[in-house]
Amino acid sequence: MSDSYWTSYWTDHGLNSTGQHPQARVHRTLHKEPISEAKWQETIGHIQSNLSLEPQHRLLDLCGGNGLIARALADQCDSVTIVDLSECLLREFDAEPIANVVTRQADLRQVQFPPSSYDRILLYAALQYLSPSEAVTVFQRMCDWLKKDGVLFLGDIPDARLQWKFYDTPERQSDYFAKLQAGQPIVGTWFDRDWLSRLAAHCGFKSFEIVPQPQDQIYSWFRFDMVCRK
Repeated sequence: MSDSYWTSYWTDHGLNSTGQHPQARVHRTLHKEPISEAKWQETIGHIQSNLSLEPQHRLLDLCGGNGLIARALADQCDSVTIVDLSECLLREFDAEPIANVVTRQADLRQVQFPPSSYDRILLYAALQYLSPSEAVTVFQRMCDWLKKDGVLFLGDIPDARLQWKFYDTPERQSDYFAKLQAGQPIVGTWFDRDWLSRLAAHCGFKSFEIVPQPQDQIYSWFRFDMVCRK
């Protein structure tokens, strides 16, 4: 969401993908096929182990789309708030609501919450839609929204060290630069691990750790995760 391109992209995708597989609706696909249920359960297990949810916890799921992750985690905590800019994606969750989950249609860059509102915050497969300057602002806000000893889990972050492993042919590199020039980036922002660690320290997190994704996750070959503790 680093500019109007990503805002328009996800608003339009939410509308244009109506009726597709729920995983395809949020681009969780491999070779254009939705992630398998077995792989999805492995992904959820990885998220669970890093969030360390407890029954009393309040969870904020930012850019939560159609609530696939929230649906899997809701019974492990007190409440979940899903935030996403696509009203259409959120309606997909609201069609089969869960009592302790609420949805809020809002742009990640603009949404506000009182300080110390949440025990856990999840931002999965969405940091890439922020520019570096926006990432600084959102990081600081997420730290503010967390309670003392709270945990932020950032998942599926494009790894700047592996960018050219992803764009691994002259044709793919040419397409990358052409789309970038046109203001239509293919993936979004690729983040440096050390840059994010220094940002976490700047924002006031007391500890932070880069977490390699398990090799069986579908994007592990060019993405990583991160856990920050307040």
